[in-house]
Amino acid sequence: MPSILYSPLKADLSEIRVLSLLPGDFESPIIISMSTAALIELGTITPFPEALSYVWGPLNQRHEIIVKGNEDGRLSITTNLAEALKYLRSSTKARLLWVDAICINQQDLEERSSQIRLMGQIYSSARRVMVWVGPKSEDSDLAIDCITTIASRIKVNFQTAQLSPITEDTHWADHDMPLQLSDTEHTALFRFYSRSWFERIWVWQEVHLAANALVLCGDRSVNWDTVKTGVICLGLKPRPDMAEWPAPEAAFSMATFPMTKNFPLRALLHKTKDAKCLDPRDKVFALLSFLDEDMRSRIVPNYNKSAQEIYKDIVLQHFEIGHRDGPKLLSTVEARGEIPESPSWVPRWDLRRLTTRLYHGKSALETLSSIRCRSKAKIEATGVYITKINRVEPIKLWNDVGQQEVIDEIKRLKEHIVTGHGQNPYPFLETLTANYIAERHYPAYTWRPSTKDFPRFLDFVFGNNGVRDPSVDRIIKNIREFGPGRALCATTDGKLCLSPVRTRPGDIITVFLGCDSPLVLRPTTPDCLQYWIVGEAFCHGFMDGEALLGPLPEHWRLVIRHDRTSYADWPAFWNSKSQQFSAEDPRLGNLPKGWRRQPHENEEFQTSFIQDIDGESLETWEDPRISIDELRLSGVQLKTFELV
Repeated sequence: MPSILYSPLKADLSEIRVLSLLPGDFESPIIISMSTAALIELGTITPFPEALSYVWGPLNQRHEIIVKGNEDGRLSITTNLAEALKYLRSSTKARLLWVDAICINQQDLEERSSQIRLMGQIYSSARRVMVWVGPKSEDSDLAIDCITTIASRIKVNFQTAQLSPITEDTHWADHDMPLQLSDTEHTALFRFYSRSWFERIWVWQEVHLAANALVLCGDRSVNWDTVKTGVICLGLKPRPDMAEWPAPEAAFSMATFPMTKNFPLRALLHKTKDAKCLDPRDKVFALLSFLDEDMRSRIVPNYNKSAQEIYKDIVLQHFEIGHRDGPKLLSTVEARGEIPESPSWVPRWDLRRLTTRLYHGKSALETLSSIRCRSKAKIEATGVYITKINRVEPIKLWNDVGQQEVIDEIKRLKEHIVTGHGQNPYPFLETLTANYIAERHYPAYTWRPSTKDFPRFLDFVFGNNGVRDPSVDRIIKNIREFGPGRALCATTDGKLCLSPVRTRPGDIITVFLGCDSPLVLRPTTPDCLQYWIVGEAFCHGFMDGEALLGPLPEHWRLVIRHDRTSYADWPAFWNSKSQQFSAEDPRLGNLPKGWRRQPHENEEFQTSFIQDIDGESLETWEDPRISIDELRLSGVQLKTFELV
């Protein structure tokens, strides 16, 4: 029947189908008609339809709708979509909609591939995006009432996830104070934000690209920004002891996603790690609208290839054009067995990530990619050997483990790993928390633990005379976030590392140029000529470029500075003595001959450079002092690693 209902679309005109949902009573049969239109005409010659964002639901639960045309036909859709159409249908007039399951011929793989490239434009141009999260439940009205109450008390900066009060009741915006809600109200909120719509990867572009989005739950509706405010507040505040309801991580990640294009694929993959899709190829295809224009044009949806073929092609494309995000994609690799899959450098984005990404490491500073493709199965990367793993202790935690279990595990790890590796407990705690602390950012992430909290926490855990307060809870939350899926490791030279759980003694730790985090590698043979990637690691004392330039001078530390104008985050260097920032690394010396700085309006955050060659001036944002040639001249022992 679909082949009869669908006439071919003209790809050169960017044609799409628009459905007209014909009027009817709630229980009457669903009747639609379909027409085609070129995207360029919609919104000008003809009205742009509303677009529906929803979850397909179980594919074996079906409902037939009537398609009006020269010859009426019938189309089978999922029951969840049919229910949404009943709530959207007017009793008096037709409603123009774009719905992917109906407007795209799902049995035509070529049409699916071409229409997917238009979806970003469809949802960004839609008159309104209607978000169907499902029918009413026993406590969904209570959840929506609570969400509305929260949004009437606080304002959220969606770029920085900062809360600020808008009433005299300031406790609503206090990160350390639990929400003043009953257990019943908390349960209603967790149930609402755990609905399957929040876990679907396609809805990210559908709702974030929308100019106007309205969330529907049964016959209730609420603005999307209000829904985001509710889950951000729920995610940032101390969580009640409700083990039966896991934290709505997928909803929180979606709500805190920066509303911007040109987003790095590596960061997108992490943000959407809890998102689900029926087809593993969609783990990438659903995110294309957020990528920079160059990568969008290179990644062509193709449902005739397997997911692993697509993932490999994307990684190789990043390497071949020297894309800045190329080496960073290697940090998304997680070995799943003792012998990694071949080739080990191709990530398994179809599998849920085992660990939380290590945020804002700057192990290789702003160095450029130096990865070369030798074949479809072999690449070469330039970097620095740091150290070798000596002892490995898997961390026995999971995301929703209780606080006492976290404390018991901290004691166990300290006894097994730290003994014999120095008595200073700070490196131990900085490693367990991945040093993702408030002071790492400017302005400070006040909901993260502070180094000022460490003495109180250590006294609470090991001294048995400390007092539990919000600072203790913040550190426990960090360890619970970064510990699962990892192991605490000691190296042959006494360093502590937070490494993938598959790490084993004899593995080495490296820093590749262009890669933010150190990587654990495993020699494939005793002669160490080739390596497998095991995964990314936090290596204490090597997260701020020390492998390339040595330690920072006294009074200096690297921070991630937020630019409120562009909403961008920049690496910066803070001098605690002068109380000033510098955009340039204090470890770097004079510019090489022929280079000079170029003044510009944003030089507070980033330095621009000009090279004068034969009367011509070439401008770049790349610091020439950390090029491969200059690093070698300064004595850095760069090595080429062959990865298979």
